[in-house]
Amino acid sequence: MIPDPKTRRRIVCAARKITSKLFPDLNQHAGCLYLTWAFLHVAEKAGLKGGQLYAGEAYWPCLDDAHDDGVSPNRFGYSWEPDSPQHHARLAQDVLPEMHIWAGFGRGPIQQDEHGSFIGPTVMVDMTTGSWPVQCRALLGRPWHAPSPPDHFWGCPSQLPQGVTYRPHREAGQLAQALLLNIVRDSLLPSSAELRPTNHRSCRDLYRR
Repeated sequence: MIPDPKTRRRIVCAARKITSKLFPDLNQHAGCLYLTWAFLHVAEKAGLKGGQLYAGEAYWPCLDDAHDDGVSPNRFGYSWEPDSPQHHARLAQDVLPEMHIWAGFGRGPIQQDEHGSFIGPTVMVDMTTGSWPVQCRALLGRPWHAPSPPDHFWGCPSQLPQGVTYRPHREAGQLAQALLLNIVRDSLLPSSAELRPTNHRSCRDLYRR
């Protein structure tokens, strides 16, 4: 599911145009949910079947060795902390808590980390990598002192630069899907193959155990 560069650019540009048209006030630097939906929508119409939404935590190095003082965080990213007060406060407002969202194709091998086992895609697409230095300054007030991420990443996880981490979490994916389903229900987005639920629940309700 890695087409030629021209096709990749065409799909990415089309997804961004759709996002801008449907959500003119959206800050696309922080719009991973909507950009990922738009990408999956365009990719499916272009014949790339089987795309799925992934959500969880992701980090890119933001300091190179020359700027690493051994104390400051040397990676910037989005965490998944379902037990934090901030997480539950956002759920209470029916707002998506902190996470990162990307697209994937195929089913990779089972992997293991300190959180347990997980399965990622064989090919992943992150529409927002080029925005990470902008977000690092906007959210943390810190400049990016590391090689700049690409405008977007479309490739195998093994092709990610050293120090880059993407870790999907099942519950994060469920919450992201729940919000998209609510938007589809409210007729803000056209329905697509990967968004055909049997019911519609809020982020808050879906998270209840």
